[in-house]
Amino acid sequence: MIRVIAVDDEKTIREGIGRFVRETEGFELLATCADGGEAYDKILAKHPDLVICDIIMPVFDGIELIRKCREAEVESEFVLLSGYSEFEYARAAIRYGVLDYINKPVNPDALRNLLDNVRRVVEKKTLLKKQLQSSVFEKVIENGSSEMGRAGTALISELHSYRVLVINGTGDEVGETAQRLTADTVAFCEQMMKKAAHEEYIAYSRKNLAVLVLTGMDVLEHCVENICDKILSNALGRGYPAYIGIGDTAREMEEIPLSYRMARAAMYEGQCQRSRVCYFERLPYSYVSPAKTYSLDISDVIHAIHLGDLELARSEAERLTAYYRKTAPPYVVYSFILKCMQEVLEYVGESVVSEQLCNTPPTPADLSTARDLDTLLDRFHKIIHQLFGQIKKEEKISRIGGTMDEVLGYIRLHYMEDISVEKVCNVFYFNPSYFSALFKSKMDCNFNDYVTQLRIKKAKELLQSGRYRINEVAVMVGYHSPRYFSKVFKSRTGELPQEYKGHFL
Repeated sequence: MIRVIAVDDEKTIREGIGRFVRETEGFELLATCADGGEAYDKILAKHPDLVICDIIMPVFDGIELIRKCREAEVESEFVLLSGYSEFEYARAAIRYGVLDYINKPVNPDALRNLLDNVRRVVEKKTLLKKQLQSSVFEKVIENGSSEMGRAGTALISELHSYRVLVINGTGDEVGETAQRLTADTVAFCEQMMKKAAHEEYIAYSRKNLAVLVLTGMDVLEHCVENICDKILSNALGRGYPAYIGIGDTAREMEEIPLSYRMARAAMYEGQCQRSRVCYFERLPYSYVSPAKTYSLDISDVIHAIHLGDLELARSEAERLTAYYRKTAPPYVVYSFILKCMQEVLEYVGESVVSEQLCNTPPTPADLSTARDLDTLLDRFHKIIHQLFGQIKKEEKISRIGGTMDEVLGYIRLHYMEDISVEKVCNVFYFNPSYFSALFKSKMDCNFNDYVTQLRIKKAKELLQSGRYRINEVAVMVGYHSPRYFSKVFKSRTGELPQEYKGHFL
């Protein structure tokens, strides 16, 4: 709602404007005032979006009222009511940032057009302000309030009190799908809050989680519960379950990062316990301290993973899980297991595995459906076993026949050497005739053409640098004879190497 104060010393005019404002959708009349002094007090108390005021009136005239409001850093938009003889006053008011003026007597159509223009201006300003606040909130959560400048502090401090909700609405999805679902959750939160006329809120995404910052009366528990119900209903309607964590109310700006960590911890705890909505303040664990940083040292697990030692990876994961279960709350153990899982998936991505496995790897989503930590750990072990089994199978296939990606990688590493079809086939156990046919079908050129393309491309880069002589470039890209190199280079580029080099000197 766009909040309005109407100011005019003529009762019929101010009441007429007030009535028109009340009857216009999206606008709310906060007050009508008969003079500039009364208007100034109401403006400071009620913070309207728009002030419609006369120019000539008692106590303060319209120009003086606007000047005093600007000195008090009031951000309201001002529209002046101007008679014909007061036109010069209206022009003078432009330097104080007056949005517009409207002539007396006030025409309903002109007033309607004016309010439509105000709506566009205020909505644009509100959107920009929310974008700035979202950016500032992200910086506060990441680095603390000490990293903010004066403008950022002002943007946030005016919201007074805050409560952070962290929402995971991605279901079993990962990657781009998870990003899209998170964006959908943020968009729904914005739509929901706007529809309910909640103006002071921040919604944005952070690491595939939706973050909703409530302010003012919305931090009260019954308001939070109503908001959570709507978010859960929307998520279920889309076919993706959601988990919501709720931090404690932050009374000071410095407490915002703490409320965020509380909300995130509660959300993870809710996933572990299969609770859709989880308040941090209701967690039963006395040792839970979001201010404490838990160092999740998984270096031994990572080492075992990169060694390809399944049993060692499992035993190290069990050992560390047992340790964290004694010293940290369940959500920390959950985070540890997911971190291990991420390392496994990264290892899979770097290994020689089938395209099918890379495109549809087992994900941590299976873990989040576990009812307790024992089930969680058991599923983690099964996923590790499945992945390592697939890796070993694919590595065996790779050793027997090789893959085209590996072949191309080998060529790119050795093109400057005396490379040939026979040498590549010896490395990858190919039949030379079969390999030549396979290579041409995959690359649309024969083996020698491909090697020549790589050599000439690299030669161009070296010549452009201007640091090497022609005979040096020839040797660096695999030609022992500078004369033969020049012949091949001209056949491919239409120029001799020295001519090409001359363009870059």
